[in-house]
Amino acid sequence: MKVLIKILLLLLLPVFVSAQQHKQLDSLRMALSNAANDTIRMDVYDQLAYYFYEVNPDSSLLYAEKELQIATQLNLKIYEANALTHQGYDFTNLNNYPKALESFLEAQKIAEDPACEKTVWHFAINQTPREVRISLLNTNQYLLGLLYATAGNRDKEVSSFLKAKSYAESIRDTAGIGFVIWQLGRNYIDLGKLDSALLFAQKALSYFSKSNISFRDRRYAGRTYVGWLYSLS
Repeated sequence: MKVLIKILLLLLLPVFVSAQQHKQLDSLRMALSNAANDTIRMDVYDQLAYYFYEVNPDSSLLYAEKELQIATQLNLKIYEANALTHQGYDFTNLNNYPKALESFLEAQKIAEDPACEKTVWHFAINQTPREVRISLLNTNQYLLGLLYATAGNRDKEVSSFLKAKSYAESIRDTAGIGFVIWQLGRNYIDLGKLDSALLFAQKALSYFSKSNISFRDRRYAGRTYVGWLYSLS
């Protein structure tokens, strides 16, 4: 009976996940329709762009453009950079590498200016405007590294990841550090250095475990990755 229950739960898991995702999307659409002003609307567009990141880059790009339009109109520089980072990743997933690079570099230029910290209006408890800006720089460089990895430019890929790691270290973002180490370790697979790849993966998991942010999916993927490396060793 216990085995049967486990099998049923595994079979129903995709249904539960799908239902939860639809509920989240419905909530975001409701929030958009009830938005009292442009700043709230911009924030919902940001969440929608993130929601569609992996499932539909065309939709994600559309919402990122809407976010960018409002941010530009209101001269909220940090959100301009955020929207451009969204666009960079969307263009990467759409195989438009020139536009992706253009978006990432423009976002980087904006976010490097400390003055844009004055335009931060919505951030987590115990997070400073500076941390918001540095976190955005970390994300932008990380995604830029993924662009270079996709394009096959190993030197610039590693350079971007190391910059992302430096930003994460400066604000003690252990999850951000973990992501970079995880990606850097994957390069050793192509070089046939599985022991080094395993070492990096284990180190990344250690950083994930120290994070106050929930990265259960990423940590699970990391554990799967570690198990796969063990099977190759």
